[in-house]
Amino acid sequence: MTSRLDRLFVLLEAGAGPATRRAAARQLGEVQKAHPEELHRLLGRLMTHLRSPAWETRVAASQAVEAILANVPEWHPTPFTGKKEEKIEAEDSGRLRCETFDIERVLQNGAHLMGSEGHEYDLDEEPLNAADSKERLAKQRQQLNARLGLDVAANLGVDLNSMYTNEDLCPVKPVVNKTELCRRPVQEIVISSKTLSSREMNLAKRKARLAFSKQKSRDCSEDGPSAPPTPPVEPDRKKIKLEQPEEFVFESNAPVPDCSGSWGECTRWPLEAWAGALQAQLFSAAWEARHGAASALRELLRARIVSSAGHDANMTREEMEQAHQEWLEDMALRLLCVLALDRFGDFVSDQVVAPVRETCAQTLGVALAQLSAERARRVAALLAALSAHAQWEARHGALLGFKYLLAARQEVACESGALEHLIRGLDDCAEDVSAVAAGALAPAAAALAARRAHAVRPVVTRLWILLADQDDLASPANSYMALLASLMALPEPASLLHPIDLADVLPRLWPYLDHSTSSVRKATLQTLRTLTRPLVTTHNGDVTNGGGDVTNGHDQYLSWTPELLQEAMRHIYQRVLFEHVHEIQEIAVQVWENFLKYASLGVILLAACPMLATWLCLAMQPARLPVEPGLLLHPPPKERRTRTTSQSLDGGVAAELRRSRAWFVGGSESAPCAARDANVMRA
Repeated sequence: MTSRLDRLFVLLEAGAGPATRRAAARQLGEVQKAHPEELHRLLGRLMTHLRSPAWETRVAASQAVEAILANVPEWHPTPFTGKKEEKIEAEDSGRLRCETFDIERVLQNGAHLMGSEGHEYDLDEEPLNAADSKERLAKQRQQLNARLGLDVAANLGVDLNSMYTNEDLCPVKPVVNKTELCRRPVQEIVISSKTLSSREMNLAKRKARLAFSKQKSRDCSEDGPSAPPTPPVEPDRKKIKLEQPEEFVFESNAPVPDCSGSWGECTRWPLEAWAGALQAQLFSAAWEARHGAASALRELLRARIVSSAGHDANMTREEMEQAHQEWLEDMALRLLCVLALDRFGDFVSDQVVAPVRETCAQTLGVALAQLSAERARRVAALLAALSAHAQWEARHGALLGFKYLLAARQEVACESGALEHLIRGLDDCAEDVSAVAAGALAPAAAALAARRAHAVRPVVTRLWILLADQDDLASPANSYMALLASLMALPEPASLLHPIDLADVLPRLWPYLDHSTSSVRKATLQTLRTLTRPLVTTHNGDVTNGGGDVTNGHDQYLSWTPELLQEAMRHIYQRVLFEHVHEIQEIAVQVWENFLKYASLGVILLAACPMLATWLCLAMQPARLPVEPGLLLHPPPKERRTRTTSQSLDGGVAAELRRSRAWFVGGSESAPCAARDANVMRA
């Protein structure tokens, strides 16, 4: 079995693809099912993979944690029912509590959690003599020329000495800000925020009694022969040791389940040591370690065995429930510290993501789903305080926390003001923060319309402004358009926003029809589908969306002008021809049907007749040849401004790139040829 186990861990780390790694993770779960005594050994070996620099390895390791814990039986100790004097008091672990937790202290004094400690960029500052120093500078100059591609120029006889001097290569100690020197590792702040445990309190009492007895004996000896006074010996101040072990070492006598699911004589939660190691890894300087720990804790909180976390065999049933809630609260506050101090961001495709904050927020949502309502409200109050911080990364983490609080406990989130904080986040000067706010409100659009109906119009107005000012290629456009589509699809917001000036809002949507992200194109067409349906008032006064048939005169017609309808029809016709995603293409066809159904015949004739020849040419376009650019309609370039700077962006650059892109029937040049060929006949 050992060789098979080793092969599974090799596949977990270096599998050919996600499917192979996922299969290896499932097989590790089967190993745990067949050999339950290997529980701690398996979890210990996964700790290395949870710190791996490779994203795929960490994801596979978290899947393995899920598979292993799914085959771990629950542990439910029998509650203590004996006499009070016979009860052995359980040790108080001194966990974090919302009543004593100070988020401002963490933000002011905690060291930021970056991508790494930066030691990999440090030079060896060993004392060198003049000859060695000169040799090192020459070697550094040679390496720098090779990295910059200047070695070819040097071979051609170009003088490179004037580009940079030896002084530029000498290491210079950076000037550290005084406020940064005052920051401490977050582990130290978390430890100092804990209340004293029973063991620590008893130790302090014994030290106090010992000091008092020494002082009393010294006072009694003053009547005897004189002796030189002995100065009091003060213990040396000790610093908190914060080194994190590279390898998780499990206890050899740690309790494990047997094949029948029994844990034997286990008196404490079996996974307490492993969970504590993951909690310590949450504050690692390396972002990969933080991400892996948060992913594993998320799977742990979803497992069945977490229902007894914090329990002790010497507790009554009420004490067990209290201890479990305290354990969850401690976990939530630790995750909150990471949301407040994490400063790592990464690029995925065309957008910036914060993987550590996102994963910690997901884990926080799972923990809040199991917390009592009162404790969840206290955590929400801390998130509210974090959302008002000056640094945008802290606000970003707070809104991510509200996002998953809404998903896990919508009632508690709405009572705690989560919707108000997210609405306020739409006005944030940082685009990443406003994008998170919009992304969090999109799934909760129905709750926003039902509970905060008065805020729907300001939110939609703000979204239209953001879409007008936002570059259509920027990543926040996805979240803005998704929220707008979610709100416009609901009958209540649509009735509150009626009437809508189509000439004002529709041109803001045209640039997003050609967006490279399919979700943006889909949300844009969904918004257009809603906007091109009239609001219908039934006989009983209820206002519904125009999905039903209406036959009473001209009330069903929208106020189209021939110019606006022609522009809209050209854009949608092009989208039907060039869209390679079938679902999005179907929505575009529905928008086209709305044009024909809810516009008067005279306006349709004035808009469509001049374009029939062009549309026939586009429909007869050979599939392998790009469409002539002169036949296409592109959104006009416009000057846009970012909200983070006052510099204006040239909208003509994006428009020129859009015009230079080759378009084919069935998809653009970026779409795979096989997908384009499959869509030709349908288009």
